[in-house]
Amino acid sequence: MIQMQTEVVKQRTFLTNTKNKNKGTKMKKPKFIGVLGEVKEFDQDHEKNYLEARKQEHNDLDLFGEPNKLTYTHGKDTGEVFPVGTSSTHDWYSGHLSQDTDYTNHEIKYQNNSHGLRGPEPNFQADKKILFAGGSMMFGTGVNVEDSFPYIIAKKLNADYISLAPANQLIDLVEPLIQYIESYKPDYVILNDTRGVHEGEWFSGTIYKKIRKHEKQMSDNYAISMRIARQQMIQMFFKLIQKYHNNIHLFYVPTRYWSKLKPQVLEGIKTCKIEKDDLIDLGRDSVHPGPRSHQKIAEKFISYLNQ
Repeated sequence: MIQMQTEVVKQRTFLTNTKNKNKGTKMKKPKFIGVLGEVKEFDQDHEKNYLEARKQEHNDLDLFGEPNKLTYTHGKDTGEVFPVGTSSTHDWYSGHLSQDTDYTNHEIKYQNNSHGLRGPEPNFQADKKILFAGGSMMFGTGVNVEDSFPYIIAKKLNADYISLAPANQLIDLVEPLIQYIESYKPDYVILNDTRGVHEGEWFSGTIYKKIRKHEKQMSDNYAISMRIARQQMIQMFFKLIQKYHNNIHLFYVPTRYWSKLKPQVLEGIKTCKIEKDDLIDLGRDSVHPGPRSHQKIAEKFISYLNQ
């Protein structure tokens, strides 16, 4: 795995250096080793071929779906309609809410663009562009895309946008963010927290729960170690993305662990906190925020941006 990652870095460096040296000249088709180790070809002169090749590598991740596919369910939104008054007990940030909308006659579509991402087809030549990246809340689970805050923010700013969501883990966003920052060249990068940082967290969490039943002191020490490691990994993530873009904004929900990030972790990152009061209704799944919540979040961000 380490060797494969090294090869990827070497190949990325080779391609970047070659592009700079041979700018304006036609190149032969070089090969590159992708994240999943498969060797693919692409034409250096045609950026779209590169994006298509890279996109195929991420088909195993939740982040990228089937290009141009339309579905009517996604994730926790199974299409089930919950009775008005049903409480949300499935997630930390929406547990205080109850369903107040009857979604019986509400059709919710999940339409992918040609990149396998939810949202309109991106215009790489647009005057103003926003790159969103985050979890299921940014994806807009439980609401139509027109009611999701990335769509609303982009429309209010008269901007084109791409939404890299939903990512379960922060590590799933590293390569896609770098690729789209380099190719899409967004004016803003807006991040929203993911459920985890890396796959190992699920294993660590399981071990922690087992230890806690038998050794409280050991489990407390283990929890502290996990928090420190998580903060360090998130800090490395931010520092890496800042190397590619210097206008990064962070949306985070205070009931999630990103709200506990130390100031040094957020150095150079502009932050807009989503308070519990900003979540005022539920989507069809009775877990994620509903249309009015997304509208309020979008308005809050626009106000924050204008300041």
